[in-house]
Amino acid sequence: MEKSIVYLPFYTREQYSRLLEIVSDIDLFDKKWEGWYSKNRHFVSEMESKGFECKEIVLDVEELNSYCLLNQLENNSSNRELFTLKIAATL
Repeated sequence: MEKSIVYLPFYTREQYSRLLEIVSDIDLFDKKWEGWYSKNRHFVSEMESKGFECKEIVLDVEELNSYCLLNQLENNSSNRELFTLKIAATL
C-alpha cells in the first residue's frame, strides 16, 4: 500500500523571528524556534508512525508574506498550508 504524502511547512531558524512578526495566529507558535522545531519533530514522528510520508517544504518567509499580501490573504495556518502546497507542486 502506498503511503499518503503530507506536505508540511518548515521555517528556518534565521527567518523564524520574522515569521512571528507577520502571522495572524501567533498563538500557534512558540516564542523560540527551538520550541517550534521540537514540536515539529514530534508531529512528523507521530504522522510517520501512522503511516504517512511527511515532506517538509522550507518556506521563505518573505515569499510567504508577499503571497498573502498579493492575494489579500490573512497569514494564518490555512493560507500557509495553501502556500506550502503551491510550492510543493513546483518541486
